[in-house]
Parts: sequence; structure tokens; C-alpha cells
Amino acid sequence: MKNKTKIFIVILISGILLVGLAFFVYFYSSLTIFPKNTIITNQTKPKIVADWTYALGANLKEANVYVDGRDVTNQIKLTARGFIYIPAKPLADGLHHVQAKLKYDFIYNKSVNTKWVFATDTIAPKITIGQGVKVLASQTNSLKVSGVTEPGSKLNLYLNKKKLDMVTSDDDGQFKLALSQLKKKNFLEIRAFDVAGNKTVIKLPVLIDNLPPNVAFLTPAPGSTVFGKNTGFKFKLKDNSAINSMKLFIDDKEVSLNHTLGKND
Repeated sequence: MKNKTKIFIVILISGILLVGLAFFVYFYSSLTIFPKNTIITNQTKPKIVADWTYALGANLKEANVYVDGRDVTNQIKLTARGFIYIPAKPLADGLHHVQAKLKYDFIYNKSVNTKWVFATDTIAPKITIGQGVKVLASQTNSLKVSGVTEPGSKLNLYLNKKKLDMVTSDDDGQFKLALSQLKKKNFLEIRAFDVAGNKTVIKLPVLIDNLPPNVAFLTPAPGSTVFGKNTGFKFKLKDNSAINSMKLFIDDKEVSLNHTLGKND
């Protein structure tokens, strides 16, 4: 008799727990959605899903689904507790709105209305180093580099094929990195991944250059006398030499320049 009583109590408690769990799921559990709310994806045909995952025993009786205000109910695939929708045509880059009205048979009928947004982005991030330079140079074996790309991008860095610490761009897309132990000639590879997962790779030579520009000739020539009020200055650099910026001083005073720089002049 005692054993039967214990069995009855165990069954009763188990039943109460199951009913309690069912009511908890019914009133408090939420739908599992994909793509997640506010996420950015690089997929143009993302699988759009809503599922009442933890409502064991629930059956979906009816579903109405809208994507960007368009009724796609006839194109969805129903599952036991939700639906799957894959766009027939690629979605345009930008925000997309999903609205789902679902009716379940679970203990008693339950209606679930849910809305969420996600974004698609298929454009690879642009990387700009400094003022758009194609070659980096330093007088020493270290160099600080700054650049800009898409905000929140992850940048994997490789110097001479050796991986460096990853850098993340800030809310304005700005990032900075410090290079050290440079050789005479180096190669920097930057692999940028934006929030959506799009990828861009750039490679830049990094040189140590501690020699001043080598001037081949200069006019007016040093020590010469020039007559007239308007005097133009012209110089040419030797091969493999170039300048990034220039300042001109006359009688120890800096003067403004109106000049055009070529590869070697």
C-alpha cells in the first residue's frame, strides 16, 4: 500500500511539474527568429525563420507572413511550430521588415504576433590608409599607421606574412595600428571584414627610408643672380627619389607655394 502511495505521489508531482512547465512555456517563452533582430547579413536570400522552439506539443494551425509589407504566406514552408521562408529573388541592400501572425493549438488556442527587422549588406568595405597612400615609409624601424573603413569592421593584419593583433575600427570607421621591427623592405596585408562579413584585402609596401630626396638640378642655380620681380623655382630629383611634401624658405621665412609635383619633380 505504501509503495502504491509513493508511486501515486511521484506521478502526481510529475504531472504538476509538466503542467506548470507547459503553462510557463505558453505564457513566457518567446519565438526563435532568424535572421536575429537588427542583425546585418551579407546573404541576399537569407532563410527567414520563426519557431516556437520550446513549446513541445504545440501545433501551428495558421500562419500569415509579410516581408517588407508584401504578403508571402503562399511561399512559406510550415513546420510543426513555425515557418521557413527563402526569398525567390535577392533582397536589396538595406533594412527589411518581417511580420508574422501565427495561431497555435497548445492547451488552448494561442495567437502570436511578432515583428522584427534585419539588414542586408553585400558591399565589401573600402579601406583608406592615411590620405590614400599606396606606399608606407618610415625613417626608423617602427611606424604608426592610421586609416578608415566601415565602422565596426575587424581588421586582420599581416606584416611580412606574420599575423599581428587584430584591430577593430571605431564608430566612425577610424583605426590605428603600430608597426615595429621593420626591415628595409616590408609588406603589410590588411584583411577587413565588415559587420555583415564582407571582405576586402589590400597589400602595401612598407619601406625604411632615412635618406633625403636627392636633387639632380635646381633653377635658379645656387649662387646665381636673378633679375626681375617674378621668379620661378624648379628642381628635379634623381631616379628612385620622390617627395611627399615640400616647404620653401626665403631669407629664413616660409613662403606659400603654388606648385605641381610629378614623380621626380
